[in-house]
Amino acid sequence: MSNGYNVAGKSISDILNMPSHEFISLNARDLARATTRLVSAANKRLRRMQAAGITSTAYNRAMESGGFFSVKDKSFAQIRSEFSRVRQFLNSKTSTLKGIKQIEKETIKSLEKSGIKIDKSKINEVFKIYGELEKIDESVKIREYKYKVLNAITSMPDNIDIDEKINQMQSRLREIYEQQTDLEGRNKDVSGFFI
Repeated sequence: MSNGYNVAGKSISDILNMPSHEFISLNARDLARATTRLVSAANKRLRRMQAAGITSTAYNRAMESGGFFSVKDKSFAQIRSEFSRVRQFLNSKTSTLKGIKQIEKETIKSLEKSGIKIDKSKINEVFKIYGELEKIDESVKIREYKYKVLNAITSMPDNIDIDEKINQMQSRLREIYEQQTDLEGRNKDVSGFFI
């Protein structure tokens, strides 16, 4: 039995990095206390993102896996599960506004190297559309398609709303895949010539 895990004076980082032998030995009350501290920090981050009108991979994952975090009316096993869920969120770079901005900056730089220009003011819209397309067809994550899809999204007219852009891009996915398949086929045909 645990001597009691003292959450007082522990930072969020201390709780997140708790050694596994300590975590396993937590009783229900101590686990609930530790998880409650993490839940409070995580929900503050989620509220900040909502207030700023910004979403991220971490935000979307949290919302899709149960929404805001809570330990209320949960069993011991459910609290353990919630601890894992909140830990994953808090450890994600995109769970903070600062982390989101850093990832955006790195992403814009990476895309520009690939010849794709994204207006910084439209990056949230671009990745919202891309995220919706990922839900529809996971193959957009494949590197060869990813850049073509992002390029197609960024070249869409501004006067179209997001839902319409998603619908149009859904239709264009097949065209993008066919172009890529044709290109790959031609490369295979030509590659034999140089052997």
